[in-house]
Amino acid sequence: MAMSITGVVSGIDWDSMVTELIENAQKPALVVLEKRDKLELKKTLWEELQVSFQSLQSALSSLKLASTFTAKDIEIERIDRNTSYKGVLTATVNADAAINVYDLEVLNLATKQIMRSDTFTTVGSDTYFYVNAGGQNVRIDVASSDTPESLVDKINTQLKTQVPPVAVTAAVVDSKLILSSDSTGLGQTTHTATLTRSLNAYDSLLFTSDSITDGYTLDIDLNGVNGGTLTVKGEDGTVYKISEDFDIVGGNRIRWRSQDPLTPPPGAVYQDTYTAYAGDTFTVKATRASDSNTDVSVLPFAPHSGATVTITDETGNTYVHGTDFQVLSTGYVEWLEGGSKPSDGNEYEVSYTAAGGETVTLEITRGNQDTLTSLSYADFTGGTATIQQAGSRIWREGLDFEIVQGANGEAVVQWYPGGAGDFPKPGSDYTVTLQKADGTVVTEAGVQRSVKDTVNLPNNGTFTTSPQGTHVITYNGVDYPYPFSPSADPDETNPWSFEPTLDSTGQGLEIRWKEPTNPDSPTTRSTIPSYGNTSNDTYTVTYTYNSNTFYLSDDGNGALATLGLDNMDEDHYTAAQDATLRLDGELVTRSSNVIGENYGNELIKGMTLQLKGVGQVSLDVSQDAEAAVTALQDFITEYNDVLNWVNVRITEEALDATTAETVESDDYRLKWGLLRGNSILRGIKDSLRRLTSQIYSASFAQRSSRDAIYGTMLQNGLANEGFFTVTVGTRVATIPVTSDDTLNTIAAKINSSKIGGQNNPLYFDSDGEAYSVPLAKAVVEGNKLTIQSGTESNVTLGGSTSVLSSLGLNYKYSALSQIGIKLSSTGEMSDQGKAGELDFDTSVFMAALEDSPQDVSTLVTHFAEQMQTYVDNMIKSSTKEVAAGVTTAQGAVIREMNAIDTEIQSIDSYLDKFEQRLLARQESLQAKFAAAEVSLSTMMQQASWLESITAQLQSNASTS
Repeated sequence: MAMSITGVVSGIDWDSMVTELIENAQKPALVVLEKRDKLELKKTLWEELQVSFQSLQSALSSLKLASTFTAKDIEIERIDRNTSYKGVLTATVNADAAINVYDLEVLNLATKQIMRSDTFTTVGSDTYFYVNAGGQNVRIDVASSDTPESLVDKINTQLKTQVPPVAVTAAVVDSKLILSSDSTGLGQTTHTATLTRSLNAYDSLLFTSDSITDGYTLDIDLNGVNGGTLTVKGEDGTVYKISEDFDIVGGNRIRWRSQDPLTPPPGAVYQDTYTAYAGDTFTVKATRASDSNTDVSVLPFAPHSGATVTITDETGNTYVHGTDFQVLSTGYVEWLEGGSKPSDGNEYEVSYTAAGGETVTLEITRGNQDTLTSLSYADFTGGTATIQQAGSRIWREGLDFEIVQGANGEAVVQWYPGGAGDFPKPGSDYTVTLQKADGTVVTEAGVQRSVKDTVNLPNNGTFTTSPQGTHVITYNGVDYPYPFSPSADPDETNPWSFEPTLDSTGQGLEIRWKEPTNPDSPTTRSTIPSYGNTSNDTYTVTYTYNSNTFYLSDDGNGALATLGLDNMDEDHYTAAQDATLRLDGELVTRSSNVIGENYGNELIKGMTLQLKGVGQVSLDVSQDAEAAVTALQDFITEYNDVLNWVNVRITEEALDATTAETVESDDYRLKWGLLRGNSILRGIKDSLRRLTSQIYSASFAQRSSRDAIYGTMLQNGLANEGFFTVTVGTRVATIPVTSDDTLNTIAAKINSSKIGGQNNPLYFDSDGEAYSVPLAKAVVEGNKLTIQSGTESNVTLGGSTSVLSSLGLNYKYSALSQIGIKLSSTGEMSDQGKAGELDFDTSVFMAALEDSPQDVSTLVTHFAEQMQTYVDNMIKSSTKEVAAGVTTAQGAVIREMNAIDTEIQSIDSYLDKFEQRLLARQESLQAKFAAAEVSLSTMMQQASWLESITAQLQSNASTS
């Protein structure tokens, strides 16, 4: 107990002195104590973060369960008779289905269109016919030796390798050829596209379908096919007419007729109006009439004054203009009385040297043949050819061109007449790909589209001097002059250019087409939507057709009659019909017996029906998708709470001393700025944003192509070589894939013990020892490639996206953004965006869930597992050994709090010792001051005694 020193004797306030000295000695401890208080506050901040992470961890629990994404349930009861509902239909529902009870009656099922041939063993003659379905017209070449089986294989290969594949399949039943639609019903389909007017004569036409996630081109080579109609309507309601205002070329482009900056198409006839230059010399052959002095139509143009004309007959005799003959304004030669003339019926030659200005119009046919050099005509027997340029659509034999035999047995590409811009440009190279009858594929690259057209001069005329006059080529109502001279408008260009030249004989005229500097600059006219960057007019294209039906044609060659496919009786023909149903009293029809949103024919939202027969049922939909949506919403709320907390703490500033004195000093304010710029918080923010934005690779025990795949990889969209990887554990097999590969050859590569001459990592370990069971293998079933694990290990795929996509093995969803979880919609540059907070678009999520629930479930559960691992790395309290005999908590936040606890304990120990030292010093000071008080008291007593003695001595001295 501290003692008190009164200072009664000395008058000194010893206690105050001790207090002041002790207070001064306490200052170092106060600094440490303040540090301890801040550490306590900082620990509470980490505890707050720990609680937030624990809440986030709880929110992850549901996301890790695949059952969270289970669709709604449905109960079905048959009500028209006491039998199973399965004889009427089966049904499934997804999370978008409403809770309700529906009364549904199936009146009749949808049926396919089927055409049956007569029984035959071989066809008996070489012929062909066409299968027209869904806007595509495909030629089938038939050999006389074709059996029903070989013809079926030929038909299916040809139809299924189209882009998109034709929805008709051939089969053999009882030696009959059976052609049937792939889908039931009429399948009336409407595609709509809103286009923006481009800067040239063409607008690319790209339709999309509800059942196909990616856009695809729809070949519309004929209007009115299978009941199809095409309408084009402008923003102002103007309806533009096909074959009048525009054409459809190549199946996927609109070509506006009033803007035709195009070379004439193969086989098209165009006109060249030639105006002679003074000195041009032109010769023609004529025959002397036997019954008149006038020979008609000798010269193709009206002669001009000043022109020089001479005539020479077969014997070399010459005739003088003005003396022997004259040329009339009609181009006729009139023989004059008294002059000389050739004998009746004899041929003569007229040489005309132009005065300049004479005009002749020449009819020219655009060349439609290109000769091949490495492939012969015989190579194409029984094969199928295609043509393609880089970045261009594929042209097909029998639809866009045919291969004909040249004079020396060479193969010649003969283009069918059609839309001008749909063919390779003059002088451009293209590649011919031939799939031979034996299945091998060969190509010839560098085939050049014809650039020259031969001009047939009238009356077998020839030029004896190089023609130097002007030309105006006219095609489809548009004039193209040569030479071209722009007007005052500096933007005016000749959309296509050409050059008239003499042929190799030096006398015949040729037109050589050339691509100009700006081939896409159109001529402005007012009959179509305007173009250019200022207006960018939009218009709507709608195409409606029966997508499930088909018809056959044979150009009248009798192929259909030979096969018996022209009969429409019940033995040969079954018409397609739609399914008829009554839903809650309303009569409805559907083309398919499978009805749902994924099939583009949804009847009850969120419900897929498989019709089996006639009858009446009750459909009771229960449950909903709230579990999945709520789980994701809860997660995002907790995730954003964590990020928001981190963002506040990492940026907030501590109160300055002046401000701190003016506000109430509570723990809330004292925490400000304690974690500003903290590296752990920065790491948390970066890690959370990475986890929610990265691409995830899923694993599987078995995965198959989504759809059936026919033909080569080139025919399925793989233009170049690529690869994909099959990974099991640490073993990675790299499978090369070329455009010539098929599913069978790819499966053979996966199952081969060697890849590229090296051991297949799926069959051998790193030491070359063979596994008892391959780690993975591949099979082809139903035209689908299936990869399955050979062990209990999971398999992952990687490599070229284009290869996996062509095989249908890619995952549709590999990032949270694809299923509606992404940065705040306010934008990345907003406060929310910069903070990294997430938004959840439930409509996008529901669409993804309905589209591919398994892929969504795989993505979310995989993400949740990785997020759980990260949260554990933040707040897991269990310890792990980091060095021999050294353990530490696994969670970074826990380690941080433990470090604070350790520092606080150190401070507490220091303060305990400091307090003991301070108490000892206080006691020492008090003892010293007490002793000083005693000493002062003694000294004062002595001084008083001395003073009294001195006074006494002075008194004695004065009295003596």
